[in-house]
Amino acid sequence: MEATKECKSSRWLKQAPFLFLIVAQGLSGLVNQIARKSLFTSLKIGTNKVDVKLIQFVDETLVICEPSFQNYLAIKSIFKCFELGSGLSELP
Repeated sequence: MEATKECKSSRWLKQAPFLFLIVAQGLSGLVNQIARKSLFTSLKIGTNKVDVKLIQFVDETLVICEPSFQNYLAIKSIFKCFELGSGLSELP
C-alpha cells in the first residue's frame, strides 16, 4: 500500500455544512418516526403549545421530552439506531 496525495481541505470545508444537514435530517427523521408511533412524548412549549422534540446545533443535539422511563428508552434506542446506521459514534 502506498501513500496518496494529501487532499485539499477547502473542498471538504465547503461540503461540511451540507453533510451535517444530511446527518441531522436522518436523526430528526428517527425522532419524528418514534414520536408518531407514540413511543416518545415531546414537550409542548409556550402559550401556543408548540411541539418541540429536537434542537440541533453545529456540534450539539438537544432532545426535548417529558421526563419518563419510556422516553429514556426511546432516546437510547434512537441514538443506538442512528449510530449503527450512520457509523457515527461518540467513542473512537
